[in-house]
Amino acid sequence: MIGEFYGKNPGRPAAVVQLSRGTVDDFCAFLADCGIDSPPQPLGKSLYLVHLPDEVEVNPFLSRLAGQIEDPPPELALELVETRMAVAGAGKRVACGEFLLIAPGTEGPGPGRIILSPGIGFGSGSHPSTRLAVALLSRYLNEFIPKSVLDAGCGSGLLAMVAARLGARRVLAVEVDARAAAEAKENVAINALSGTIEVKNCPMEEIEADADLLVANMTPAVLCSLAPRLMAMAGEGLIVSGLQGRQADEFSAIFAAGGFVEEERLAEEGWQALTLRRQVS
Repeated sequence: MIGEFYGKNPGRPAAVVQLSRGTVDDFCAFLADCGIDSPPQPLGKSLYLVHLPDEVEVNPFLSRLAGQIEDPPPELALELVETRMAVAGAGKRVACGEFLLIAPGTEGPGPGRIILSPGIGFGSGSHPSTRLAVALLSRYLNEFIPKSVLDAGCGSGLLAMVAARLGARRVLAVEVDARAAAEAKENVAINALSGTIEVKNCPMEEIEADADLLVANMTPAVLCSLAPRLMAMAGEGLIVSGLQGRQADEFSAIFAAGGFVEEERLAEEGWQALTLRRQVS
């Protein structure tokens, strides 16, 4: 993650995008067409930081970016490296699968309800990649309750809390960004799940624990770098989300080579998520 680059206004959504083909002027023209007039901030190595102004909605922008990535024009090729989301509709109810996400102070925690504080960690329940991960996690745990679940790159902690609400006995939530990890700990505490969920602020490479089920809602660039580690840590199942276009097929092949067979695939608004099971020899 590259949280230190998000600037002085961390409450606004932002994205780190890699410009792999084309000029900065081409990139700026694409952003202007999305309603973003301010130029992207260069981060080096063809990486650019894009802050979304208040008038630009997160989901339509990411959908436009997904379309650009899936079917790039000849003059421009982009890759989404990381997103930083503010909680959409803070103070409102958000439906996410079989769960209702609510703001603190409105209702207490309970079955089917998760309290989620507005913050900067990814996982507000409003983005398709999060909804897809929740859907696959719900289906998996409705059939089989693993003893342990690992939420890799937990962001707000939403997927970890969904796993705990669905009956997982022990959940480890890992987040490298210190501010997002602090928010996840707060969310876990106000949902009275601290006895089930442990939040760790560290890179995945420092985690030695294995888990029966591992869930990762990540950008493809991060997922690609961590794929060998994730496969080594996952005992029986893997749920991955945040994929676009042909990336789902590509990652399905990567995990198949590591012994995990695709069991289910869901798609929404150009985003895709996979459930994979370890092959038993």
